[in-house]
Amino acid sequence: MAQRATVLDRRLRACDLDDLPHEWDTRYELVRGVLFMSRRPSNQHQEAITRIVVALYPPVSAAGGKVLPEVGLLWEEEGDDNVSPDVVVILHDRLGIVQKKVVGTPNLVVEVLSSGDDARRRDLEAKRELYFRRGVLEYWALDLDRRVLIRMTRGGSDWLTEELAVDAPIRTPLLPAWPGVAVSDLLPLE
Repeated sequence: MAQRATVLDRRLRACDLDDLPHEWDTRYELVRGVLFMSRRPSNQHQEAITRIVVALYPPVSAAGGKVLPEVGLLWEEEGDDNVSPDVVVILHDRLGIVQKKVVGTPNLVVEVLSSGDDARRRDLEAKRELYFRRGVLEYWALDLDRRVLIRMTRGGSDWLTEELAVDAPIRTPLLPAWPGVAVSDLLPLE
């Protein structure tokens, strides 16, 4: 999936994204006013999103929350951040952010990493910083190429990061009753 950061003569705002041409296969995201354009993800990417939703839906729903795939995530219409994470988890304490768009910070964000240096840089640098700055409690990056899950939890001034192998269990303290699943359960079938 080809992606690139576009430099413009002015900083974009979240509300400017509505004025861009919308093709069926183009996704626009904005981090600190920098526009990231990408094509719709591959079938493997979509299968991973589905598997993540299937794994998280029962425990999140039982806890009174929501699991939303590919939702628009906005903080301020006039702000310079607007992204579409692959999956967000919003627990009962933050359900007020669910409106026409999600306006605020989810508890957990999951991104499925696409192939390519630009895509990886966007998710592991720009979005990593964005999610920490905006108060996300936990950030997972599922790496399809390497077949690992990078789990980031909030530390005092940065993410605490651990890399989980394909056979490792993934759990979260955000869902204490959930026994978790193996990372392999989130990966698309080969």
